Parts: sequence; structure tokens; C-alpha cells
Amino acid sequence: MDEIVWIVLQFVTELIANVVVDLPLEWLARNRNTPEPSRMVLVCVVWLLVGTGVAGISLLIFPNTLIASPSLRLLNAILSPVTSALVSYLLARRSARTNGYVIPGNHFWQALAFTVGFVCVRFVHAGHA
Repeated sequence: MDEIVWIVLQFVTELIANVVVDLPLEWLARNRNTPEPSRMVLVCVVWLLVGTGVAGISLLIFPNTLIASPSLRLLNAILSPVTSALVSYLLARRSARTNGYVIPGNHFWQALAFTVGFVCVRFVHAGHA
């Protein structure tokens, strides 16, 4: 039972961190006066690299994960990117109502790339307490 509490705590913490990182970007996107690029490959590669860099820095501050079970860590590594991407998509969809230049699908893929980079580095390199 304690393990489930820990995974929920870490999942919610990571999700909140991803949303907090995403909020200023969503605010900037809402105030765009130029269209977003339609091709996202290079942008997503940059976001993937930024996510791995942020994860590397986070390892210096938080070298351990709260989740001890390898299977629960894997589940967290799968669910976090999908959830973060969906939240980013929903925020962008809300912004797209007032700004036609915002493409919610782009925000989904950017958040997914960032979070995949982040959780992969944390999954491989973070120890458990």
C-alpha cells in the first residue's frame, strides 16, 4: 500500500512540474502573432534534448526516486509523458479558441518529447531510496 502512495505522489509531482514548466510556454503561445510551424520534427528533437538536460539537472538535486518497484517505475515512465502531453494539448486547445495561430497537436508532441526525454533519463539514472 505504501508503494502505491509513493507512485501516486511522484506521478502527481512530476505532472505538476511538467504543467508548471508548460504554463509560461502556453501563455506565450496564446499571445502569438505568427503561425506555428507545421513541421515539428526539429522542434520535438530540441524539446527531447531540453527534457534530458532538465532531467540531468534534476538528478543533481534529487538523485533518488520515491518508487522502489521496477514495474511501478516503468508504469510511471509510460504514464507521465502521455498525461503531460494531454494536459499540454488541452491547454493549447483552450488557447486556440482565442488565437488561430495555436496548433494544439504541436503542443501535444512537444510536451511528449520533453517528458519522454525527462523520464527516460530519470528512469535509467535515478536510484531509489
